[in-house]
Amino acid sequence: QRANSAGRQWLRTTASNRSPGTSENERLAVYTTQLDEGNLLYAIGVAPNSEFADYDVTFRRVIGTIQFGR
Repeated sequence: QRANSAGRQWLRTTASNRSPGTSENERLAVYTTQLDEGNLLYAIGVAPNSEFADYDVTFRRVIGTIQFGR
């Protein structure tokens, strides 16, 4: 999936995992964008699978607040 924020295009994907701490299923939202100098910036949000939809709203808002200096 693609997202736009702070004048940048982000790629977003989700993945599933079993938490090593709780052994519960969890989901991850992984965002990445390329910075001006060519490096990649990753942002990862992790939430219990059963609550992911609620957390995902917040993950998207956080990505929307990231600002980059020029």
